[in-house]
Amino acid sequence: MRSLVILLILVSCPAWSTIYKWVDEQGQVHYSELAPLEGSRDLQEFVPEKPRSATVVTRLPPDRGVNLSEQAEQLAQELDSSIIDMAYNNQPLDCNRADGNITSSLAMLKRMAQKKYKNGDITEVQLVKVQHLARQLNQQSSPSQCRKAVTNEKAFYKCMSSDHSHVFACLNKYRPR
Repeated sequence: MRSLVILLILVSCPAWSTIYKWVDEQGQVHYSELAPLEGSRDLQEFVPEKPRSATVVTRLPPDRGVNLSEQAEQLAQELDSSIIDMAYNNQPLDCNRADGNITSSLAMLKRMAQKKYKNGDITEVQLVKVQHLARQLNQQSSPSQCRKAVTNEKAFYKCMSSDHSHVFACLNKYRPR
């Protein structure tokens, strides 16, 4: 193991070296790890920078008047709808689990909003709205409310019975009134 570490250090040493660029008397450009022995017209020293992660930018062609964000939103809604349908149609109703999942999902939402507020991504008014909404939804849900639920509200609780669900995905699909 020790010899492997030493080998890796020795192999990576050339990456730390300085590279020289110079133009000779005939006007040819040369690159080398060694400085030229004779005088040269231009001598430039390049110090390698720290490696950066590559970023690839892909430009998509416009699609005949349809906004790309509209297409993405439509696709997301279709996928969201089909995933929820597949995942939760056969999900048995478990009111205690649904209530626990709602509570934990809303707590996570409140933590995320608090973090976004601290980072300056949302305003204090937006933070208060999120906290109020989460508190209101949490107060409206309970195992007894789940047992009394019918139609869309029951489907919402059935959706939330899965440990893989998020409260807003289920709300968007089943919107209890």
